[in-house]
This record gives sequence, C-alpha cells and structure tokens, in this order.
Amino acid sequence: MSDAEDDDKQEEKPNHGVYEGERGESKKRHGKGMAIFPNGDKYEGEYSEGKRQGKGVYTYAKDGSTYEGDFLNNKKHGFGVFKFKEKPDGPELQVYEGNWFEDQKHGYGTYIYPNKDTYTGEWKDGLRHGDGSYFFAETQTSFVGHWENGDFATGKWVYPDGTVFEGPFLQNVACGPGTFEFPNGNQLQGLFSHNKQASPVLPPEPVW
Repeated sequence: MSDAEDDDKQEEKPNHGVYEGERGESKKRHGKGMAIFPNGDKYEGEYSEGKRQGKGVYTYAKDGSTYEGDFLNNKKHGFGVFKFKEKPDGPELQVYEGNWFEDQKHGYGTYIYPNKDTYTGEWKDGLRHGDGSYFFAETQTSFVGHWENGDFATGKWVYPDGTVFEGPFLQNVACGPGTFEFPNGNQLQGLFSHNKQASPVLPPEPVW
C-alpha cells in the first residue's frame, strides 16, 4: 500500500486536494500541516520543502489503515506503527511496530498477523531476515533463530510442553541433521526429511 505521490506534484494538478498549514519562503509546504489528497487519503504532520518529513500520521481512505511515525522524502522511514484494516469501520487485522527504510519494514520490529501469530525480530526489505522469533498462536509453538528472505533458516522449534528441535530448516520445514531434546532430558539426534505435514504453516507476507 503506497502513499500519495509527492505533495508538490499534487499541487500542480487542477484538483490537488486540500492543504492547511505552514509554508516556507519558497511557498512550499514546510512545518506542520494537514493535507487531504484527491483520493481521500489524509496526512497530518510535519513537512520539509514540500515533502512529508518528520513526524506524522497518514490515513488511507480506502480501508482506514493508518501509519503513525517517521517520514523522509514522503516515505515511511525511521520508526513507526502501521495498523492495517480491510474497511474503515473494521477492526485492526494486522499491526507492525518497528523500523522502516524507504516504505519497507527494515531493521527491528514486531508484526501481529491476522491469525494472531506474532513475529519479533529483524527485517530486511519488507521480509523477515536476521535473528527473530515467530510465535504460532494456534499451536503455541515457536521458531526461534535465524531467518533469510522471509523463511526460517536455522534455529529452534519450541513446543508448548518444553520439547525443542534444533537444526536447519528449508522453506520453514525441518530438513537435515538436527536434535530433539525432550523435557525429561532425553535427546534424539538424526537426519530429518523435508516433511511439510509435520511443520506449522507461516502465513504469506502481506502486500500493502
């Protein structure tokens, strides 16, 4: 889900929406202001030389989703909270709180998915990447370890009874040499096959 285009470009159009707020010597939007764009989206916050820059709140008219946080050159950049909805009067289905880089989840953050699963850890270019933990709400299990390009690569698969599997994963499925450690202290080592039926399923990454 992308924001409205450059605010200066909007003003060049016959129907450029509404702006109320401060302007600089160049007459560009500069300082604090509020803008309603032709598509109904709304931004309230700080500007610098015609661009959304600093702290602000962006509301999407289509579904009521909001982003509150840092902006740089009209993009979500820095720290912010994105709350995703399917309709303006509906509940918040997904929430991301964390770091952004040029409109992408990037750095450290926490994501709550529609099924109440939760991922907390590192992101890169909008994908889970780096060290992080993913909690499956339905099964009460967790992946804790290293992620690559959205998939769990290596680490621990923790069960609610305290059982832990540690080893490599392929496409979020245990695959290769690994060890099961049970609550009573017993261990089982072996070479595990790529059995998708025995693994929890990660929801697809959302596209905004």
